[in-house]
Amino acid sequence: MIARTAIARAAQALDAYDVAIEQGNRGGVESAAAEAGLWWTIAEAQGATTADVRTYRTGCAR
Repeated sequence: MIARTAIARAAQALDAYDVAIEQGNRGGVESAAAEAGLWWTIAEAQGATTADVRTYRTGCAR
């Protein structure tokens, strides 16, 4: 359960990262990158892979 939540939060932070880049919001990019890193660390500790986050982001797990 923790891994699923962490995967979802990492994916959301990466989505926010993409939006911040598109908007040229440097502070938003830095914040989203830090948040994605935090949630990725938690997800990875629970056995998640980058493919899990990628799948979630593409909508296959939503």
